[in-house]
Amino acid sequence: MSSPTRNAATAAAARSLGRRAPGVVGLVQASRGDATEDLLEAGEHSRRPGLQCWGVGDEPEPSEFPLRLGAVNMPANVRGTYVGHPSLWPVWEAIAERGLVVFLYPHGVTDPWYLDYGLWNSVGQTVEEARALSSMIYEGLLDHLPTLKIVVSHGGGYLPHYCGRLDRNVHNMPDSARNITRRPSEYLRDLYYDTCVYDPEVLRALVGRVGADRLVLGSDYPMGDPDPVGFIERCPGLTPEQVTTIKSSTGVRLLGLGTEGTERVSRCSGRQAS
Repeated sequence: MSSPTRNAATAAAARSLGRRAPGVVGLVQASRGDATEDLLEAGEHSRRPGLQCWGVGDEPEPSEFPLRLGAVNMPANVRGTYVGHPSLWPVWEAIAERGLVVFLYPHGVTDPWYLDYGLWNSVGQTVEEARALSSMIYEGLLDHLPTLKIVVSHGGGYLPHYCGRLDRNVHNMPDSARNITRRPSEYLRDLYYDTCVYDPEVLRALVGRVGADRLVLGSDYPMGDPDPVGFIERCPGLTPEQVTTIKSSTGVRLLGLGTEGTERVSRCSGRQAS
């Protein structure tokens, strides 16, 4: 997953990623007005399909969803309404109907408290992801549309590592579970997560919580870890099979690349290793 910024969402970025990490499957993002046709062409010759990006203030109509790009970026909230709210379900229903992959990436925080010390990035983004996940779970979206394919940036933020309190509330505050049919923690495996967590212990804990088959390589290209593939490969405690699953197999399955895509990834990975 690349960073959802206009300067990164170009065919050149897709080709550059392909040269640097030929065995990796992922998405390169495009904002409105970018060279979508160039992204489509780049995606056809790699395993990085283009992804349409909407801003916080946009209110996309279902008819606007890109059928050829096959994926869409969504913010954590739209004008303060978080993504699980029923008012946004028509958008999610259109996404599910088309089988699109969603990359959920917060587009910033507005609370001025976060402006000091760069906390808008280090703390604010992960708080926004926790709020978005809570919204999708508690509003009942994941029960309403169980086939959704949602990848949450930055490993899902704080929530996957602190969901015990959510489960506790099911017993202490039963009304909190009025829209759900399972414990909140049991919804975590309904989602996917990228690996932009910048700490191998956090990555290993996330694998333990949701499984390697729910993780995809995140690069935050061109602003993230300079070696996102090596970050996964060097993570202590991961088996070779788990590393391959995170780098490519989950992405192949999620993006519907099929057996041919798996074989191409294996061949590229072999060439890279040699």
